[in-house]
Formats: sequence, C-alpha cells, structure tokens
Amino acid sequence: KPSRDGFNDGLLGSKVGTKRTIKVPPNKAYGKKGAKGIPPMSDLIFEVEVKAIARGQVDRVIAKIGTDRLLGFAILIAFLAISPFLPTF
Repeated sequence: KPSRDGFNDGLLGSKVGTKRTIKVPPNKAYGKKGAKGIPPMSDLIFEVEVKAIARGQVDRVIAKIGTDRLLGFAILIAFLAISPFLPTF
C-alpha cells in the first residue's frame, strides 16, 4: 500500500498510550492518481492510539492471538508441566 511509509513515519517515536493524528501527504499516499474513493493529491489523515508495540517474534504472536489466549495457553502449559507431581485421588 502506498500510504504505509507515510503512516509508519507518523508512528516513529510513539510509545504505548500515545495518541496522535497522522497526516500522510500525497507524495507518500496515492499522489496524482488517487485511489478508489480517494481523490488525487489528497492528504490521508489518521487518528491513532498506540495500544501495544510488537518488537519481535513473540510480540507478533501475542499480537495475533491476544493476551487473554496467551495467558490461558501459559496456564495450560504450566499445569501440564506440574501434573506428574500432583497427587492422584
């Protein structure tokens, strides 16, 4: 997507909780051609709030499956790891 670079530039220096308006100029958006529903030479304006920042593979997995699922999975793994040591009834 042509606007990705401009959008990413607007996020530089952001931290979790940051709220900002990102304005992507036409030269980093759709330029003279425009796009479906976007007139030529238009600025793209996004209102964003940074909820999380993925820094590596683990963060990408967390972003995909969500923290609630990850916590449930971690509890399951922990239970399976200790289950041989639990008393049987």
